[in-house]
Amino acid sequence: MSSNIGYLVLGSPRTGTNLLCHALRVSGQAGDPDEWYGLSRLHRTLRDWDLAHPESRPDAPQATDWAAYQQRLLEKTGSGGRFGVKVFYYHVERLFRTKQISSPVELLPEGHRADVRVILVARRDVVGQAVSMAIASRSGIFADVPGERFVPTATKVAWWREGPPPALVRDTDELTADAFDAAEIHQIVTAVRRHQDVWEQWLDSTRLPRVRVTYEDIVNRREDTLQAVFDVLGMPDRASEYTNPGLRRQATSLNQEIAERYREWLRGNPHAVDDARDL
Repeated sequence: MSSNIGYLVLGSPRTGTNLLCHALRVSGQAGDPDEWYGLSRLHRTLRDWDLAHPESRPDAPQATDWAAYQQRLLEKTGSGGRFGVKVFYYHVERLFRTKQISSPVELLPEGHRADVRVILVARRDVVGQAVSMAIASRSGIFADVPGERFVPTATKVAWWREGPPPALVRDTDELTADAFDAAEIHQIVTAVRRHQDVWEQWLDSTRLPRVRVTYEDIVNRREDTLQAVFDVLGMPDRASEYTNPGLRRQATSLNQEIAERYREWLRGNPHAVDDARDL
């Protein structure tokens, strides 16, 4: 039997997956668990590797041979044969719907499917998550890495609703709470709930080894949380060796103001409460 370990980091945007995957990456043992199925990036890579189907496009990537694509990704394998991929549901929803891929396990190269581990990442403060996503989609800044100049990146797909994504605001100093619609925050909240439910339901249907972590624990209980992840992946390193999170916190008072306005909007729209649940 193969000794290779395949693992899935399943979550949704703004749940701390970058913080988690940074620690896994710098360990040298867990490979590079990146968004290898992220929409426009995937389309571009398929095209560069001559694996893009003629109907492939940035918002709907399609490969001529998924196995060949996954084979190319094997160079991202870490020591001990660990290979991981970070997946948001909106990345792969169309692949599942069109039956190009039938299970999250099939997102891993074939040689890493016999021993699969799962890291499920969520955020207890879903409103904070939605606000963070709304701000990032307007600013184009999804991570703040010390010492690096981040180039704003436009959101390619508004995964929380139909229609084009919000336009970038070049001068982020001009962003105020007035620029954010509470109804759209609610759309993000609802989409996050749905996407996380998909992962939960799938995981409940399996007996795969797993660990559930939250953004709040990654930030506030970093060592214990990382150690639980290292343990489920069979990594001998101690989490206490990885004290540098690699990223700076991006939230400001603007996040809090938008969240407060959303909760006020929610109180005036009782029909939306069921969708938002305990917010």
